[in-house]
Formats: sequence, structure tokens, C-alpha cells
Amino acid sequence: MPDDSPQKILIECRSCGIENQISGYIPGMYIHCNQCRERLIG
Repeated sequence: MPDDSPQKILIECRSCGIENQISGYIPGMYIHCNQCRERLIG
């Protein structure tokens, strides 16, 4: 059974290489890089 509760994730941007910490991530949520605004998960 998948866990749909909000998670804290750390993801590196493919464009600029900055690591972004996202609090409250839920699968399907639109997230972007804090520096270059590139979409992190498609």
C-alpha cells in the first residue's frame, strides 16, 4: 500500500546542480528549482 503522506525530499537540479530540499512533497506535485526555476520532477 503506497504511503501518500507528505514527505521531505532532497533533489539535485539537472540544470544548475543545486540541491533543493522540498518539505511536504506529495507524488504528482509540481516542484521547481529554487535557483533556476527548472522543473525538477516531470
